[in-house]
Amino acid sequence: MADSYKPAPLDAIRVATKPQRVLACQLCQQRKVKCDRKFPCTNCVRGKAQCVPATLLPRQRRRRFPERELLARIRHYEAVLQQHKIKFDPLHPPASAGTPTESTAGSPETLVDPGTPDTTRTDVSGQDKATRPRAIYYKTVESEDEEDDDFDDGNELRVSILRTTWDRAFRDGSETSYHLLFGSPARSVDLAPFHPDQGKIFRLWQIYLDNVNPLLKVTHVPTLQARIVDAMGDLSNISASLEALLFGIYCVAILSISDEQCRTLFGSPKKEVLSGYQFACRQALVNCNILQTSDRDALTALFLNLISVRLDTDPRSLSSTLAVAIRLAQGMGYHNEANNAKAPPLEAEMRRRLWWALVVFDNRICEMLNYKTATLAPTWTCGTPLNLNDFELLPETKTLPPVSDRPTEALFVVLRSQLSDLIRHCAFHLDFIDPLLSTLAHAKTAAAGAPPPGARELLDLQRRIEDHTLALCDPANPLHFMTLWTTRGYIARNLLLEHCSRHAAAPAPAPPDHQPLLPDPSAGLAHPPHARVRHPPHDLPLTQGYRWHAHFHFPFLAYTFIVQHLRKRRIPPRRSRSTRRGWP
Repeated sequence: MADSYKPAPLDAIRVATKPQRVLACQLCQQRKVKCDRKFPCTNCVRGKAQCVPATLLPRQRRRRFPERELLARIRHYEAVLQQHKIKFDPLHPPASAGTPTESTAGSPETLVDPGTPDTTRTDVSGQDKATRPRAIYYKTVESEDEEDDDFDDGNELRVSILRTTWDRAFRDGSETSYHLLFGSPARSVDLAPFHPDQGKIFRLWQIYLDNVNPLLKVTHVPTLQARIVDAMGDLSNISASLEALLFGIYCVAILSISDEQCRTLFGSPKKEVLSGYQFACRQALVNCNILQTSDRDALTALFLNLISVRLDTDPRSLSSTLAVAIRLAQGMGYHNEANNAKAPPLEAEMRRRLWWALVVFDNRICEMLNYKTATLAPTWTCGTPLNLNDFELLPETKTLPPVSDRPTEALFVVLRSQLSDLIRHCAFHLDFIDPLLSTLAHAKTAAAGAPPPGARELLDLQRRIEDHTLALCDPANPLHFMTLWTTRGYIARNLLLEHCSRHAAAPAPAPPDHQPLLPDPSAGLAHPPHARVRHPPHDLPLTQGYRWHAHFHFPFLAYTFIVQHLRKRRIPPRRSRSTRRGWP
């Protein structure tokens, strides 16, 4: 009997233990007298009336939240004030850089915040309720009050009221918050003089499009370019988030050019020009309330600013600041594909691109100081970016266009994300960052009847990429050339990590006298063979604009492996010359 005992499912236990709520009968409710909730009840028996339980009647729909109409009116009035450029203290701080159109301003039901596109509404109310503590609280209230039929209708209002309450409660301490990240903010600084003239703005924008945007794809060029052109007419009245994004673009554009090019364009050294724009970018981030933001433009500006300060910043400090950006993205639900899927196609795709750019950048920074703190782990569900051109994704797009099977302008970020997505599930990668995650991955894949991904799956993915994508690339195209070598180098690097992981617990190597001779350097110095991938030369004119990215991803691990290989192997004198020739 003991062997045949099976515990009851948890859901069944909860249902069985939850007492059913008994309501007063219909007549007692109408007469507003106390009912003993027995059928027939004492009052109905005494009055010789028919006792009808309230549970047998259809539930009456309660009145909607009266504050909902009031909130819509306030939003409409705020939009009118903003259109006439009248300064006021808004109920909700502006969360986006866009300017409301006439149709948006005239429709308070569709207006979320003054100057906020529809995508921001998705960020606020479209997040997964299970990931928000306040939503869990309201869900509990809803389960306790089953008569409230308007929980979902009033949820957005409750969220808005709660956010406004926090904003007003800590309004006096806002400067203290920014001391944590930006030091003492200089709020009196007018940022309009920090912008270059219109000719230089267009020049920096073009440099960004040529050197930075193809490798990051965190901005949507067609819509952003139109906004920049509109903003150039009056730079003193643009929104704080767009201004921060502009300074972020200036910073990474200057980062991607040489000192000679910077002197030609600005007449000043690169370091001096870059530091000036970085100061303005930090101040603009403070102005747009970056630490409390739910605006994608502001988060993108912070990411671009962190990219630009990488060269002169200690990786330990940069990693801590980058963690703030990742936490902001998590607060907006970028890591959760369920949240992204609720957004319009353009917004959803930009959220995926920005999340993967943050994760890949954070992973690289962690490799430089402490690999075990990497964010590249199977603990989130954000999908990889799609192989689509920017012109195929427009704000009015309602459904996703078919994904192209040929190289697009998003080729680099698509392949980088696909490879990183496989790596974050591989056992050798998880062994490095967290052995417990590796154990969980083994248990999950074992339950599915398949081993966790490893070197074989990585080689299979490499074969598919080589046959279906890289084979269509044109080496004369700078982006295609960079994609070819970066993809192959990234795969080789991770295969080398997998090789080291497999042999980490192997017996000690034999003495040097018993080691096999070093192979001919003309066939490649590194062992195993899959590590023989030559890094693209940095001095090629074809990749001059991408040099900032190539330097950041210098294959230090491969060179370390080669040095260790040469130190342990016995090199005959007749091969010393060829060995020197084989060294890059």
